[in-house]
Amino acid sequence: PPDELLLEREQQEILQKGFRSLGQACQSILRFRFIDGFSYQEIATLLGVQEGTVASRLSRCLAELREVCERLSGSEGKKFLRLATTP
Repeated sequence: PPDELLLEREQQEILQKGFRSLGQACQSILRFRFIDGFSYQEIATLLGVQEGTVASRLSRCLAELREVCERLSGSEGKKFLRLATTP
């Protein structure tokens, strides 16, 4: 339905705007994981860090992105981000 398409587009714009507002380090690690589909081990190798460090950085960056999206869209930002990052 047109309403769903409009809502999806708005959510994508919010997510993209939120992503662009993050620092380069968060953008990179989120891109490696969710766009490029790299494993924690692959990301650790790329960044020269331990897998546990990758996990903690991903968690921190996702929390930061969630906060930004919530500010941009209210409570819907949290709901959308949870859906967008579910494997």
